[in-house]
Amino acid sequence: MNNTILELAKSYLGDAFSQDASTKLNESSDGITKALGAIVPAIFAGVSRKANTDASFMSTVFSLAKNIFTNGSLNNLNNVFGSNQNSSATQAGTFVRNLFGNGFHSIVEKISSYAGIKPSSTRDLFEASSIASLGSVGRDAVENGSTVSSITDFFKNNESSFLSAIPPSLGLTSLLTNVDASVTGGTEHTPVQQEPAADYNRHEPEDKKSGNKFLIPLLLALVAVALLLFLLKQCNKTHDEVTTAIDSTTVTAADTIAARPALTTTSREPLVVTLPSGQTVQAYKGGIEDQVVTFLKSPEYASATEEQLKNRWFNFDNINFEFGTSKLTPESQVQFDNLVAILKDFPDAKVKVGAYTDKKGNDAANLKLSQERANAIKNALAAAGTQITGAEGYGEKFATVPETADDQAREVDRKTAIRFVK
Repeated sequence: MNNTILELAKSYLGDAFSQDASTKLNESSDGITKALGAIVPAIFAGVSRKANTDASFMSTVFSLAKNIFTNGSLNNLNNVFGSNQNSSATQAGTFVRNLFGNGFHSIVEKISSYAGIKPSSTRDLFEASSIASLGSVGRDAVENGSTVSSITDFFKNNESSFLSAIPPSLGLTSLLTNVDASVTGGTEHTPVQQEPAADYNRHEPEDKKSGNKFLIPLLLALVAVALLLFLLKQCNKTHDEVTTAIDSTTVTAADTIAARPALTTTSREPLVVTLPSGQTVQAYKGGIEDQVVTFLKSPEYASATEEQLKNRWFNFDNINFEFGTSKLTPESQVQFDNLVAILKDFPDAKVKVGAYTDKKGNDAANLKLSQERANAIKNALAAAGTQITGAEGYGEKFATVPETADDQAREVDRKTAIRFVK
Protein backbone atom coordinates (compact mmCIF):
# COMPACT_ATOMS: atom_id res chain seq x y z
CA MET A 1 0.00 0.00 0.00
CA ASN A 2 1.35 3.43 -0.82
CA ASN A 3 0.43 7.08 -0.40
CA THR A 4 -1.60 7.13 -3.62
CA ILE A 5 -4.41 5.40 -1.72
CA LEU A 6 -5.76 8.76 -0.54
CA GLU A 7 -5.77 10.09 -4.10
CA LEU A 8 -7.50 6.92 -5.26
CA ALA A 9 -10.30 7.53 -2.77
CA LYS A 10 -10.64 11.10 -4.00
CA SER A 11 -10.82 9.93 -7.61
CA TYR A 12 -13.98 7.97 -6.86
CA LEU A 13 -15.55 11.28 -5.78
CA GLY A 14 -14.64 13.32 -8.87
CA ASP A 15 -16.51 15.92 -10.91
CA ALA A 16 -19.27 13.56 -12.06
CA PHE A 17 -20.05 12.55 -8.49
CA SER A 18 -19.96 16.17 -7.29
CA GLN A 19 -22.39 17.28 -10.01
CA ASP A 20 -24.83 14.48 -9.23
CA ALA A 21 -24.55 15.10 -5.48
CA SER A 22 -25.12 18.80 -6.05
CA THR A 23 -28.39 18.08 -7.86
CA LYS A 24 -29.68 15.47 -5.43
CA LEU A 25 -28.75 17.39 -2.30
CA ASN A 26 -29.74 20.80 -3.71
CA GLU A 27 -26.33 22.25 -2.92
CA SER A 28 -23.81 24.17 -5.00
CA SER A 29 -21.23 22.09 -6.84
CA ASP A 30 -18.45 24.20 -5.33
CA GLY A 31 -19.79 23.54 -1.84
CA ILE A 32 -19.87 19.79 -2.46
CA THR A 33 -16.32 19.79 -3.82
CA LYS A 34 -15.09 21.89 -0.92
CA ALA A 35 -16.69 19.58 1.64
CA LEU A 36 -15.27 16.44 0.01
CA GLY A 37 -11.81 17.98 0.06
CA ALA A 38 -12.02 18.05 3.85
CA ILE A 39 -14.02 14.88 4.48
CA VAL A 40 -11.80 12.34 2.73
CA PRO A 41 -8.53 13.22 4.53
CA ALA A 42 -10.50 13.54 7.77
CA ILE A 43 -11.66 9.92 7.42
CA PHE A 44 -8.12 8.76 6.70
CA ALA A 45 -6.82 10.74 9.67
CA GLY A 46 -9.51 9.23 11.89
CA VAL A 47 -8.58 5.70 10.84
CA SER A 48 -4.90 6.53 11.41
CA ARG A 49 -5.66 7.63 14.94
CA LYS A 50 -7.52 4.40 15.57
CA ALA A 51 -4.61 2.40 14.15
CA ASN A 52 -2.29 4.09 16.63
CA THR A 53 -4.55 3.54 19.64
CA ASP A 54 -6.52 0.36 18.95
CA ALA A 55 -4.88 -2.06 16.53
CA SER A 56 -7.76 -4.54 16.82
CA PHE A 57 -10.03 -1.99 15.14
CA MET A 58 -8.09 -2.43 11.91
CA SER A 59 -9.44 -5.96 11.50
CA THR A 60 -12.89 -4.42 11.17
CA VAL A 61 -11.59 -1.87 8.67
CA PHE A 62 -9.92 -4.59 6.63
CA SER A 63 -13.01 -6.80 6.49
CA LEU A 64 -15.38 -3.94 5.65
CA ALA A 65 -12.99 -2.51 3.03
CA LYS A 66 -12.70 -5.80 1.13
CA ASN A 67 -16.46 -6.29 1.24
CA ILE A 68 -17.15 -2.82 -0.17
CA PHE A 69 -14.64 -3.24 -2.99
CA THR A 70 -15.90 -6.67 -4.03
CA ASN A 71 -19.65 -5.97 -3.86
CA GLY A 72 -19.56 -3.18 -6.45
CA SER A 73 -20.53 -0.33 -4.11
CA LEU A 74 -17.86 1.91 -5.62
CA ASN A 75 -19.88 1.96 -8.83
CA ASN A 76 -22.99 3.23 -7.06
CA LEU A 77 -21.75 5.92 -4.70
CA ASN A 78 -24.74 8.16 -5.40
CA ASN A 79 -27.05 5.57 -3.87
CA VAL A 80 -26.26 7.01 -0.45
CA PHE A 81 -28.64 9.87 -1.25
CA GLY A 82 -32.35 9.51 -0.69
CA SER A 83 -34.43 6.72 0.78
CA ASN A 84 -33.17 3.86 -1.41
CA GLN A 85 -29.84 3.37 0.30
CA ASN A 86 -28.01 0.11 -0.25
CA SER A 87 -26.51 -1.96 2.53
CA SER A 88 -23.03 -0.50 2.01
CA ALA A 89 -24.43 2.98 2.58
CA THR A 90 -25.89 1.85 5.88
CA GLN A 91 -22.60 0.20 6.86
CA ALA A 92 -20.64 3.28 5.85
CA GLY A 93 -22.89 5.54 7.90
CA THR A 94 -22.42 3.31 10.92
CA PHE A 95 -18.69 3.07 10.33
CA VAL A 96 -18.09 6.82 10.15
CA ARG A 97 -20.13 7.52 13.27
CA ASN A 98 -18.29 4.76 15.09
CA LEU A 99 -15.00 6.17 13.85
CA PHE A 100 -15.49 9.66 15.25
CA GLY A 101 -17.74 8.82 18.20
CA ASN A 102 -18.98 11.84 20.12
CA GLY A 103 -16.89 14.19 17.97
CA PHE A 104 -18.79 13.39 14.76
CA HIS A 105 -21.45 16.07 15.26
CA SER A 106 -18.83 18.79 15.79
CA ILE A 107 -16.86 17.67 12.74
CA VAL A 108 -20.00 17.75 10.58
CA GLU A 109 -20.89 21.24 11.82
CA LYS A 110 -17.42 22.60 11.11
CA ILE A 111 -17.27 21.18 7.59
CA SER A 112 -20.83 22.32 6.83
CA SER A 113 -19.97 25.87 7.82
CA TYR A 114 -16.69 25.76 5.92
CA ALA A 115 -18.31 24.49 2.69
CA GLY A 116 -21.55 26.44 3.00
CA ILE A 117 -23.82 23.38 2.81
CA LYS A 118 -26.42 21.80 5.10
CA PRO A 119 -25.27 19.45 7.90
CA SER A 120 -27.57 16.75 6.49
CA SER A 121 -25.76 17.02 3.15
CA THR A 122 -22.41 16.76 4.91
CA ARG A 123 -23.50 13.57 6.66
CA ASP A 124 -24.54 12.08 3.30
CA LEU A 125 -21.17 13.03 1.85
CA PHE A 126 -19.44 11.36 4.80
CA GLU A 127 -21.23 8.11 3.92
CA ALA A 128 -20.22 8.31 0.27
CA SER A 129 -16.67 9.25 1.25
CA SER A 130 -16.49 6.32 3.67
CA ILE A 131 -17.41 3.94 0.87
CA ALA A 132 -14.80 5.52 -1.41
CA SER A 133 -12.12 5.50 1.30
CA LEU A 134 -12.77 1.95 2.45
CA GLY A 135 -13.17 0.80 -1.15
CA SER A 136 -9.74 2.14 -2.03
CA VAL A 137 -8.26 0.19 0.89
CA GLY A 138 -10.19 -2.89 -0.19
CA ARG A 139 -8.92 -2.55 -3.74
CA ASP A 140 -5.34 -2.51 -2.51
CA ALA A 141 -6.02 -5.54 -0.33
CA VAL A 142 -7.52 -7.53 -3.21
CA GLU A 143 -5.19 -6.45 -6.01
CA ASN A 144 -1.93 -6.12 -4.09
CA GLY A 145 -2.41 -8.67 -1.35
CA SER A 146 -2.34 -6.25 1.57
CA THR A 147 -2.92 -7.69 5.03
CA VAL A 148 -4.37 -6.30 8.23
CA SER A 149 -0.82 -5.76 9.44
CA SER A 150 0.28 -3.86 6.35
CA ILE A 151 -2.73 -1.53 6.28
CA THR A 152 -2.31 -0.90 10.00
CA ASP A 153 1.32 0.12 9.44
CA PHE A 154 0.28 2.28 6.49
CA PHE A 155 -2.21 4.26 8.55
CA LYS A 156 0.10 4.48 11.57
CA ASN A 157 2.92 5.89 9.44
CA ASN A 158 0.84 8.44 7.56
CA GLU A 159 -1.33 10.09 10.22
CA SER A 160 0.52 13.39 10.02
CA SER A 161 0.27 13.55 6.22
CA PHE A 162 -3.49 12.93 6.36
CA LEU A 163 -3.92 15.66 8.96
CA SER A 164 -1.92 18.08 6.83
CA ALA A 165 -4.22 17.40 3.87
CA ILE A 166 -7.19 18.84 5.78
CA PRO A 167 -7.74 22.60 5.20
CA PRO A 168 -6.06 24.27 8.21
CA SER A 169 -8.83 26.85 8.58
CA LEU A 170 -11.23 24.10 9.65
CA GLY A 171 -9.44 23.52 12.94
CA LEU A 172 -10.18 19.79 12.92
CA THR A 173 -6.77 18.64 14.12
CA SER A 174 -7.66 18.73 17.83
CA LEU A 175 -10.89 16.81 17.22
CA LEU A 176 -9.25 14.18 15.04
CA THR A 177 -6.29 13.62 17.34
CA ASN A 178 -8.71 12.91 20.18
CA VAL A 179 -10.72 10.26 18.37
CA ASP A 180 -11.72 7.71 21.00
CA ALA A 181 -9.75 4.50 20.89
CA SER A 182 -12.65 2.05 20.75
CA VAL A 183 -14.89 1.11 17.89
CA THR A 184 -17.93 3.10 18.89
CA GLY A 185 -16.71 5.83 21.13
CA GLY A 186 -15.22 3.53 23.72
CA THR A 187 -17.15 3.43 26.94
CA GLU A 188 -20.66 2.78 28.00
CA HIS A 189 -22.42 5.91 29.23
CA THR A 190 -19.39 8.17 29.36
CA PRO A 191 -20.43 11.15 31.50
CA VAL A 192 -20.30 14.66 30.14
CA GLN A 193 -17.65 16.65 31.92
CA GLN A 194 -19.19 19.86 33.25
CA GLU A 195 -18.57 22.38 35.97
CA PRO A 196 -19.87 21.30 39.38
CA ALA A 197 -23.44 22.44 39.87
CA ALA A 198 -22.63 23.76 43.33
CA ASP A 199 -19.69 25.79 42.11
CA TYR A 200 -21.47 29.13 42.14
CA ASN A 201 -19.80 32.40 41.15
CA ARG A 202 -17.52 33.12 44.03
CA HIS A 203 -16.88 36.88 44.00
CA GLU A 204 -14.98 38.68 46.69
CA PRO A 205 -16.95 41.52 48.33
CA GLU A 206 -16.54 44.61 46.26
CA ASP A 207 -15.01 46.58 49.11
CA LYS A 208 -12.06 47.85 47.09
CA LYS A 209 -13.88 49.78 44.40
CA SER A 210 -13.35 53.49 44.12
CA GLY A 211 -15.44 55.29 46.71
CA ASN A 212 -15.92 52.24 48.92
CA LYS A 213 -13.57 53.71 51.51
CA PHE A 214 -16.42 55.95 52.60
CA LEU A 215 -18.78 53.05 53.38
CA ILE A 216 -19.56 52.31 56.96
CA PRO A 217 -17.14 49.57 58.14
CA LEU A 218 -19.89 47.77 60.01
CA LEU A 219 -22.02 47.48 56.85
CA LEU A 220 -19.08 45.97 54.99
CA ALA A 221 -18.57 43.39 57.70
CA LEU A 222 -22.23 42.40 57.70
CA VAL A 223 -22.27 42.00 53.92
CA ALA A 224 -19.12 39.91 53.99
CA VAL A 225 -20.46 37.63 56.72
CA ALA A 226 -23.79 37.19 54.91
CA LEU A 227 -22.04 36.33 51.68
CA LEU A 228 -19.74 33.88 53.39
CA LEU A 229 -22.65 32.10 55.06
CA PHE A 230 -24.48 31.89 51.73
CA LEU A 231 -21.50 30.38 49.95
CA LEU A 232 -20.85 27.86 52.71
CA LYS A 233 -24.48 26.81 52.62
CA GLN A 234 -24.39 26.30 48.87
CA CYS A 235 -21.12 24.41 48.88
CA ASN A 236 -22.41 21.99 51.51
CA LYS A 237 -25.56 21.05 49.69
CA THR A 238 -25.74 17.39 48.80
CA HIS A 239 -25.65 16.19 45.23
CA ASP A 240 -29.38 15.42 45.30
CA GLU A 241 -30.21 18.89 46.67
CA VAL A 242 -28.54 20.73 43.83
CA THR A 243 -29.81 18.42 41.12
CA THR A 244 -33.51 18.13 41.93
CA ALA A 245 -34.25 19.29 38.42
CA ILE A 246 -32.37 16.36 36.87
CA ASP A 247 -34.56 14.49 34.45
CA SER A 248 -35.20 11.00 35.84
CA THR A 249 -36.25 9.38 32.60
CA THR A 250 -34.35 7.40 30.02
CA VAL A 251 -31.03 9.17 30.27
CA THR A 252 -27.34 8.55 30.23
CA ALA A 253 -24.59 11.13 29.80
CA ALA A 254 -26.81 13.49 27.80
CA ASP A 255 -29.04 14.12 30.83
CA THR A 256 -26.30 14.71 33.41
CA ILE A 257 -26.40 18.37 34.45
CA ALA A 258 -24.52 18.18 37.73
CA ALA A 259 -21.04 16.95 38.46
CA ARG A 260 -20.60 13.57 40.00
CA PRO A 261 -17.71 11.10 40.27
CA ALA A 262 -16.91 9.72 36.86
CA LEU A 263 -18.40 6.32 36.22
CA THR A 264 -15.95 3.49 35.90
CA THR A 265 -15.49 2.93 32.18
CA THR A 266 -16.18 -0.53 30.85
CA SER A 267 -14.14 -1.99 28.04
CA ARG A 268 -16.40 -3.78 25.58
CA GLU A 269 -15.32 -6.30 23.00
CA PRO A 270 -15.98 -5.15 19.40
CA LEU A 271 -18.09 -7.54 17.36
CA VAL A 272 -19.12 -7.71 13.71
CA VAL A 273 -22.70 -9.04 13.66
CA THR A 274 -23.54 -10.87 10.44
CA LEU A 275 -27.14 -10.79 9.22
CA PRO A 276 -28.86 -13.48 7.09
CA SER A 277 -28.30 -11.44 3.92
CA GLY A 278 -24.57 -11.31 4.56
CA GLN A 279 -24.70 -7.65 5.57
CA THR A 280 -22.79 -6.82 8.73
CA VAL A 281 -23.17 -4.27 11.51
CA GLN A 282 -20.46 -3.18 13.90
CA ALA A 283 -21.48 -3.65 17.51
CA TYR A 284 -20.33 -5.03 20.86
CA LYS A 285 -20.35 -8.58 22.13
CA GLY A 286 -23.44 -8.94 24.29
CA GLY A 287 -24.87 -5.60 23.11
CA ILE A 288 -28.43 -5.19 21.88
CA GLU A 289 -27.47 -5.90 18.27
CA ASP A 290 -25.79 -9.17 19.23
CA GLN A 291 -28.70 -10.17 21.48
CA VAL A 292 -31.43 -9.33 18.95
CA VAL A 293 -29.85 -11.12 15.99
CA THR A 294 -29.08 -14.20 18.09
CA PHE A 295 -32.67 -14.25 19.35
CA LEU A 296 -34.26 -13.77 15.90
CA LYS A 297 -32.21 -16.67 14.54
CA SER A 298 -33.11 -18.96 17.42
CA PRO A 299 -35.83 -21.64 17.72
CA GLU A 300 -36.97 -19.80 20.85
CA TYR A 301 -38.19 -16.87 18.76
CA ALA A 302 -39.67 -19.09 16.06
CA SER A 303 -41.84 -20.97 18.56
CA ALA A 304 -42.57 -18.11 20.99
CA THR A 305 -46.14 -16.97 21.54
CA GLU A 306 -47.21 -13.36 21.98
CA GLU A 307 -47.70 -14.00 25.68
CA GLN A 308 -44.13 -15.30 26.02
CA LEU A 309 -42.71 -12.34 24.10
CA LYS A 310 -44.34 -9.81 26.43
CA ASN A 311 -41.60 -10.22 29.02
CA ARG A 312 -38.67 -10.56 26.60
CA TRP A 313 -37.30 -7.01 26.33
CA PHE A 314 -33.98 -5.90 24.82
CA ASN A 315 -32.50 -2.75 26.35
CA PHE A 316 -30.71 -0.21 24.19
CA ASP A 317 -27.19 0.46 25.44
CA ASN A 318 -26.36 3.50 23.32
CA ILE A 319 -29.62 5.34 22.70
CA ASN A 320 -29.70 8.69 24.54
CA PHE A 321 -31.88 11.77 24.55
CA GLU A 322 -31.08 15.42 25.01
CA PHE A 323 -31.86 16.57 28.54
CA GLY A 324 -35.55 16.94 29.29
CA THR A 325 -36.62 16.26 25.69
CA SER A 326 -37.57 13.44 23.36
CA LYS A 327 -34.86 14.41 20.86
CA LEU A 328 -32.28 11.71 20.20
CA THR A 329 -28.64 12.76 20.49
CA PRO A 330 -26.52 12.58 17.32
CA GLU A 331 -24.45 9.80 18.89
CA SER A 332 -27.58 7.61 19.11
CA GLN A 333 -27.70 7.38 15.33
CA VAL A 334 -25.13 4.58 15.29
CA GLN A 335 -27.25 2.13 17.26
CA PHE A 336 -30.45 3.32 15.61
CA ASP A 337 -28.98 2.62 12.17
CA ASN A 338 -27.86 -0.81 13.36
CA LEU A 339 -31.37 -1.65 14.55
CA VAL A 340 -32.91 -0.48 11.27
CA ALA A 341 -30.50 -2.68 9.31
CA ILE A 342 -31.34 -5.68 11.50
CA LEU A 343 -35.11 -5.22 11.27
CA LYS A 344 -34.95 -4.80 7.50
CA ASP A 345 -33.02 -8.06 7.26
CA PHE A 346 -35.78 -9.76 9.28
CA PRO A 347 -38.82 -8.29 7.46
CA ASP A 348 -41.32 -10.42 9.39
CA ALA A 349 -40.10 -9.18 12.77
CA LYS A 350 -42.39 -6.59 14.35
CA VAL A 351 -41.40 -4.60 17.41
CA LYS A 352 -42.85 -2.51 20.20
CA VAL A 353 -40.90 0.23 22.00
CA GLY A 354 -40.92 0.78 25.76
CA ALA A 355 -39.46 3.67 27.76
CA TYR A 356 -38.93 3.71 31.52
CA THR A 357 -37.89 6.13 34.26
CA ASP A 358 -36.52 5.90 37.77
CA LYS A 359 -38.58 6.87 40.82
CA LYS A 360 -37.19 10.36 41.30
CA GLY A 361 -39.26 13.36 40.32
CA ASN A 362 -42.90 14.02 39.52
CA ASP A 363 -44.75 10.82 38.60
CA ALA A 364 -46.95 12.41 35.95
CA ALA A 365 -44.06 14.28 34.34
CA ASN A 366 -41.97 11.11 34.22
CA LEU A 367 -44.81 9.19 32.58
CA LYS A 368 -45.38 11.94 30.01
CA LEU A 369 -41.74 12.24 29.01
CA SER A 370 -41.25 8.47 28.82
CA GLN A 371 -44.22 8.26 26.44
CA GLU A 372 -42.81 11.06 24.30
CA ARG A 373 -39.48 9.28 24.07
CA ALA A 374 -41.07 5.95 23.22
CA ASN A 375 -43.03 7.71 20.49
CA ALA A 376 -39.88 9.37 19.17
CA ILE A 377 -38.18 6.02 18.61
CA LYS A 378 -41.37 4.53 17.17
CA ASN A 379 -41.76 7.37 14.67
CA ALA A 380 -38.12 7.19 13.63
CA LEU A 381 -38.33 3.42 13.08
CA ALA A 382 -41.56 3.80 11.10
CA ALA A 383 -39.99 6.49 8.92
CA ALA A 384 -37.09 4.13 8.21
CA GLY A 385 -39.51 1.52 6.88
CA THR A 386 -39.44 -1.03 9.71
CA GLN A 387 -42.39 -2.96 11.20
CA ILE A 388 -43.28 -1.05 14.38
CA THR A 389 -46.54 -1.90 16.13
CA GLY A 390 -46.59 0.42 19.11
CA ALA A 391 -44.81 2.44 21.77
CA GLU A 392 -45.53 2.80 25.47
CA GLY A 393 -44.02 4.96 28.17
CA TYR A 394 -44.17 3.24 31.54
CA GLY A 395 -42.76 6.04 33.67
CA GLU A 396 -41.59 4.66 37.01
CA LYS A 397 -44.07 1.76 37.06
CA PHE A 398 -41.33 -0.88 36.90
CA ALA A 399 -38.57 1.02 38.75
CA THR A 400 -36.98 -0.94 41.57
CA VAL A 401 -34.32 1.39 43.03
CA PRO A 402 -35.52 3.73 45.83
CA GLU A 403 -35.93 7.42 45.02
CA THR A 404 -33.47 8.23 47.81
CA ALA A 405 -30.64 6.26 46.16
CA ASP A 406 -27.89 8.15 44.37
CA ASP A 407 -28.11 8.98 40.68
CA GLN A 408 -25.73 6.23 39.58
CA ALA A 409 -27.73 3.54 41.41
CA ARG A 410 -30.99 4.77 39.86
CA GLU A 411 -29.50 4.59 36.37
CA VAL A 412 -30.57 0.95 36.01
CA ASP A 413 -34.23 2.03 35.97
CA ARG A 414 -33.75 4.62 33.22
CA LYS A 415 -33.89 2.84 29.89
CA THR A 416 -35.53 2.39 26.52
CA ALA A 417 -36.11 -1.06 25.08
CA ILE A 418 -37.83 -3.07 22.37
CA ARG A 419 -39.65 -6.37 22.32
CA PHE A 420 -40.93 -8.46 19.43
CA VAL A 421 -44.59 -8.87 18.68
CA LYS A 422 -46.47 -11.70 16.96
